[in-house]
Amino acid sequence: MSAPRTPALALGRLEALVMDCLWQSDDAVSVRDVSALLNGPWAYTTLMTTLDRLFKKGLVCREPRGRAFAYRARLSRADFGVRALKTAVSDIGAGGADTRDLALAALVDVIESHDPDWLDSLDRLVREKRRAVRQARKAEERG
Repeated sequence: MSAPRTPALALGRLEALVMDCLWQSDDAVSVRDVSALLNGPWAYTTLMTTLDRLFKKGLVCREPRGRAFAYRARLSRADFGVRALKTAVSDIGAGGADTRDLALAALVDVIESHDPDWLDSLDRLVREKRRAVRQARKAEERG
């Protein structure tokens, strides 16, 4: 069975911990490697199931290593974060105006709590995007 092409971006707690292990490793890792890295209470079979679930979600690839598999992340941590954020933001449009306003306010709050200077970057990006949209509209009206 092959992995799906579009990665599912929602991660459970253990899935996120396992992905962290994969992102921190330069090499493909086995279930035993993940178990050693996590050094937690999870059974080998639980970690094996979690890695298989991540494979089926299209977030990891696997290669045979003896009688088992070794796993690698398909996306970098940054690429995963960007895709997850794009998915979340695109889902905002499905709600009404109140939902959009609440979601955007939450995004601004998160940005501000992480690094207030990011608000300046966000403001600059919004102004640049507005300028580009206006220019595209003018070009359409002329052409």
